[in-house]
Amino acid sequence: MSRTARHATTSVGLVALTALLLLGCDSDPTDPSSTPSTSSPTTSEPSPTETPLTPEDEAIAAAEDAIPAYFAASDKALATPDTFNAADFEKVAIGSALVDLQNLLASVQAQGFHQIGETQVVSIDSPTVDLTEDLDATPPVVPIVEADVCYDVSELNIVDAEGKSTTPADRAPRGLAHVGVTNYEYPDGPWLVAFVDYQDGESC
Repeated sequence: MSRTARHATTSVGLVALTALLLLGCDSDPTDPSSTPSTSSPTTSEPSPTETPLTPEDEAIAAAEDAIPAYFAASDKALATPDTFNAADFEKVAIGSALVDLQNLLASVQAQGFHQIGETQVVSIDSPTVDLTEDLDATPPVVPIVEADVCYDVSELNIVDAEGKSTTPADRAPRGLAHVGVTNYEYPDGPWLVAFVDYQDGESC
């Protein structure tokens, strides 16, 4: 917030007062020109304090970063299947989501396919958060954020070694997936996509 500047004594009044003092003259208190003009400083208002994020808000924000990163890693892997390092999947995924990415890459490599274009995350809606943690439970209970993700694949195509499209002509340009993002080292560990449940026949 901008602060109002303090008004300094006017230079003309200051020069006149200094000259009178040096000459030993008495100034007329009724003469407004002999009195330096001043004004009271304006009181500035304090800056508003930002409300800190709750742990739940922080978890949602982390998940909203993790989900696009997951799709971006998939895009990169399928665009360059022969050179992509599959270990990089572990930076964005865990559990069944990690296995899905590994299997998808292996399938594309085996068939000599590759991807052109990218997946666009359109929206991440209806997030729910559960920060319960019990790593000793079977299976372990870890903090999780779940959300509905609308994605756009209208600019994405899978082609064979000759550049011929293998994408079905009736593929919908958009799809919906229910995504879970977990943190096995909460609160300091990474949030990684744990599962992606694609909603067949659903669009957004």
